[in-house]
Amino acid sequence: MRVRDRTLDINTAQLLRLKSLTGIGEHYAKKIVEGRPYRDREELLARHILPHYIYGRIMDRLCASQS
Repeated sequence: MRVRDRTLDINTAQLLRLKSLTGIGEHYAKKIVEGRPYRDREELLARHILPHYIYGRIMDRLCASQS
């Protein structure tokens, strides 16, 4: 499996896919969607979308593609 296959694009992922991530429920999934677009995944911290303890668990599974 390629690394890209395991990552979830925070700019395009649907709520259900976001909620499949550890620590992401309805509340955080909606915050991610409402905050789009993102230049990079670190914006989830910089813009206070996710707390550090959740981001640290899932950061390796996230990407922010530019369209």
